[in-house]
Amino acid sequence: MAPEQPFPAGLLDVYRVVVALHQTAKQYGIDETQLSLAGDSAGGNLTYTVALLDQKLQLNYLHKLVALYPAVYNGHDAEKEMDFSDIQSYGAQADQALIAQYIASFRESPLISDWYLQGVDDEQMAVSPINAPAAMLAELPASLLIIGEFDPLRLEGEAFFERVRDAGGTIAYIRYDGMVHAFVDKIGDYPQANQAVLDLVDFVLAG
Repeated sequence: MAPEQPFPAGLLDVYRVVVALHQTAKQYGIDETQLSLAGDSAGGNLTYTVALLDQKLQLNYLHKLVALYPAVYNGHDAEKEMDFSDIQSYGAQADQALIAQYIASFRESPLISDWYLQGVDDEQMAVSPINAPAAMLAELPASLLIIGEFDPLRLEGEAFFERVRDAGGTIAYIRYDGMVHAFVDKIGDYPQANQAVLDLVDFVLAG
């Protein structure tokens, strides 16, 4: 983990696991043609960036992807950053000041730049998968993108969904109303968290 092991250590670690599973699949009773990858938040970023690496290496080991509230843009291009100034874009009918403060504070942390990237180009697709060429997004494995209504990563997640869809890729999107970042951790407390896990399993097992 960063800062001791900054980018691309995590990305390469995950991909090595995918390769190892594919190569030893029969030993563990795994169908190597049905490998799925899932992750949440930074893990959702790794889900898509590992899939892009898999595609770039022309190995195509991955069959399906699930990304829960993924970080898909880590750059600082003002024209690409999502506009959080208007809380109405989140559909907030109440507690608007509280929600706006939560979203703003989430985006202000310097840890990704200072600890994880440490000077690496934050616009490259291995860091910001939303910047991948349309042709590569179109060839991603079928994916499910899950996010909460009041998640600070919601707008960039929706923008990524639209980019993949418009490129001709196969992607489904489910937004769980009333939820914030990392809501799936609340399994047993929030019905939306329980449903998200069921939806994830249904997606992976279907077809």
